[in-house]
Amino acid sequence: MPLRKVDIESLLYCGVMGLVFGLVVILTIVIGRRKKTFAKSLFQSIGLAVLLYGMACLWWFSYVQDGLAQLFGVMIYGIAFAVNVLVNTGILYFAKKRFDKHTR
Repeated sequence: MPLRKVDIESLLYCGVMGLVFGLVVILTIVIGRRKKTFAKSLFQSIGLAVLLYGMACLWWFSYVQDGLAQLFGVMIYGIAFAVNVLVNTGILYFAKKRFDKHTR
């Protein structure tokens, strides 16, 4: 059964969101290991998430022509951004807590 245009758009949309989510989490772990302070690591990971999710939103606006699809797409990217920030905060919090325990 061949893929329809809607199926391809869904795969692209979710694929980009998953790629950005995974990339930000991996880079947050790398940033967290290099930086010594929780706040610096968190702000850098949030900045990276803003940059990548912003680029994904711009791509979605240019890819889809329907205004309603654009609106819902950007809203879902915004929710994914918020979830990603919460996940990154948890990762950094527990990584710093573990790091501090090993340095004592």
